[in-house]
Amino acid sequence: MSAPDELQDPLLGADFVNITCHGVRATLVVDAEGGISYAPLKVPGCKVVGAALESPNTFRVWYYTQRSRSKAGSDAAAAAPAFKLRKTLPFVCSSGTEAQALVQRVRQGASWHGRGKPLRLLAIINPSSGRGKSAKLFQKQVAPVLEDAAGMTLSRVVTQHAGHASELTRQLSLAAVDMLVFVGGDGTVFEGLQGLLSRPDWDAARLLPIAHVPGGSGNGLAHSCGLQDAATAAFCICKGVVSPMDVASVLQAPAEPGGSPRRMYSMLMATYGLMSNLDVGTEHLRWMGDTRFLLGLLWEIVKSRSYQASIAWLPAEEDCCSSTSAAACSSSSSSSSKPPVQGAAAPPSGPPELPGSNGCAAAAAGASSAAAAGAQQGACISLQDFPPGPDLPLLSQLGGQLPLSLPRQPNPCSQPHPCLPPHWRLQQQPLQMWALFNPPFVAADFKVNPQGRLSSGHMDMMWVQGLTGLAGRLKALEVQVKAQQGGHVSEDCVTLNKVRAMVFQPRDSSTCLMLDGEVVPAAPIFLEVHQGLIRVLINPAHRVEPAADRSRQQLA
Repeated sequence: MSAPDELQDPLLGADFVNITCHGVRATLVVDAEGGISYAPLKVPGCKVVGAALESPNTFRVWYYTQRSRSKAGSDAAAAAPAFKLRKTLPFVCSSGTEAQALVQRVRQGASWHGRGKPLRLLAIINPSSGRGKSAKLFQKQVAPVLEDAAGMTLSRVVTQHAGHASELTRQLSLAAVDMLVFVGGDGTVFEGLQGLLSRPDWDAARLLPIAHVPGGSGNGLAHSCGLQDAATAAFCICKGVVSPMDVASVLQAPAEPGGSPRRMYSMLMATYGLMSNLDVGTEHLRWMGDTRFLLGLLWEIVKSRSYQASIAWLPAEEDCCSSTSAAACSSSSSSSSKPPVQGAAAPPSGPPELPGSNGCAAAAAGASSAAAAGAQQGACISLQDFPPGPDLPLLSQLGGQLPLSLPRQPNPCSQPHPCLPPHWRLQQQPLQMWALFNPPFVAADFKVNPQGRLSSGHMDMMWVQGLTGLAGRLKALEVQVKAQQGGHVSEDCVTLNKVRAMVFQPRDSSTCLMLDGEVVPAAPIFLEVHQGLIRVLINPAHRVEPAADRSRQQLA
């Protein structure tokens, strides 16, 4: 058996036990972190996840080694390396009592994070995610590691219907769970987050660590946290390294007459236009996995449509202009100081023409007519009407009244709207794609937000415009190819801004508005970012966050 490539310092605080391995008598050294050493193998505690009995007096130690890049994937921009499970040769002890004691010591040092008892995990499994194989994937690659090797207490719940994950997290007992494990796609995590933060005790619930085992089509959260596959996620759950992550409150007025205002939470992204259409428009192709997004993208590029929307936002402090509103207007085109896009269509002077609905519009059609009736010029809704949750100091700058309609102005950045405070910016030009991103990845090979961080205190707003004709279609294809590694952000047709709060009003029925991959009603949304609101599990070798980030912590 060959030793792993990376070895740590000599093991300290170790127990020395005489064992038999492969018929040879040897001395096994077990350190305080679960690391083992015996001739000729050393496995540091940072790679060990536990041990499992194979007979009353025989056991193996389970550990992980880093996978080669050719096996882990060709994406050099991956947030962290992937890992592969390995097991030692059987260790034969002189008695069953000795074997059980050694197994307990390895588990406690490797995966119990200084506790005297194992972690209690609740796995919420969406059997419909991706290609419908998430439950089988979890049972084969994750559950044995957590239960058999690490000795953790694992409870499983398989979701039965849409919204079930939200119901489970809203009702769970915080005192009975140490970590939530979502098995599925980003939509499964999105559902669970809604329930967790809508609880009366949301301020305590938000501290419950969240782990994402990738089992969906996109898995943006998992990839942004360095959890590229199920095997790597299992290893990272045992190591228990967590990081704070930003979450945005998203408020929306009632979608139907007599309805209640909604408060939702977004941890990944909001999209409108091209990205929403290629997602919703390929729902019937989920069986194809990530390939469905490529087909949807090609179709959207062929269509080359622009979409109407009004956006008002408060820039992050480093982007915010502290001078007069006129000065703010002159710098509002982009935080990257790129020249204005040529060839963009002029904004309409009157109410927009609403094209016939397509599949994306149909997904949000339940609210469009009611939203249009409620979004009259000058209409507002009070912040006090929304469900309780984290404080909203930035949206409170609007005077406690949120405008249901932004002004229609020929200048993309004019004088501030009476309902908007100073330094807010306004965009109303037609856009082919609009998105608001939090972490870097939205899919395994789609690092669409290379400057994204898990806990920056802002989200990164991006829009694409001005790509018309054959040249525009070819440019759009080039931009999307570059987006796999994040190179698209330097293109002139891409505009970037850092956003702390925002009002977004959709004005086009041929597309839809989505949060974290889920369609929301076609009505204005009001968004505010809460820095480090929740805790998410990350790969111990995570490379996306700055190396000097001291906010990471071992699960306690």
